[in-house]
Amino acid sequence: MEFSLPDQQLKQLIKAALVELLAERNDILVEVVREAMEDYALGLAIKEGIENNPVSREDVFKVLKSH
Repeated sequence: MEFSLPDQQLKQLIKAALVELLAERNDILVEVVREAMEDYALGLAIKEGIENNPVSREDVFKVLKSH
C-alpha cells in the first residue's frame, strides 16, 4: 500500500510536527543551537590559528597550567 500527500500538505504536517516537538522539548533546540555555536567558534579558532604564527606545544601547556 502506497501513501501519498501533496507537497504543500506534507510541508504543513512537517512544520506542525516540528512546532509541537519544540514546544514540548525546547531543550532539543537549545542543544542544537549550542552545538552550532561551538562548531562556529571552533571554525573561527582554526582559521585564526592558520592565519597566525604557530606556537610551541610547551607554550600551550604553560597557558593551560596557569589557569
